[in-house]
Amino acid sequence: MWHHPGKAFCDEDAFEDWDESCHGRMDTKANRREYPECFLWNCCGCTLTSRGCVARVPGASGVPGDNGSVSLDTESDCDRADHPGELKVDSNEWDNHDEDVHGDIDTAANRRDYPDGFKWTCCGGQADAPGCQADDNEEEGEEEED
Repeated sequence: MWHHPGKAFCDEDAFEDWDESCHGRMDTKANRREYPECFLWNCCGCTLTSRGCVARVPGASGVPGDNGSVSLDTESDCDRADHPGELKVDSNEWDNHDEDVHGDIDTAANRRDYPDGFKWTCCGGQADAPGCQADDNEEEGEEEED
């Protein structure tokens, strides 16, 4: 079972032309249902409709009081369905990072906090790039823009 251990919050930048004095509050149940892409989880930065970022396996550790949550440090489901490639570390962005001192680079937290340090193999976009899957109406043989 997957879940988000954090809290959802309104991404005010996603409501560009929203004026609360005219339209009302942004963060409402109705807006969360109608505009789920405008609300993010603080645990991983994914939208409300994304699969959870933590797997819950009840009693997995056998330690009393442990709920069995296992963080997905190297896997992120943020818009993954919209990218057919893999998310890889862009070593050019991590010149001063020593994994023996600073810890692993390829973690969910780093992908969320430093999206420019990761590139999709399918399109070359950074971790937070919008999906790149071709539109069904796109003509075959059309070259991608860099």
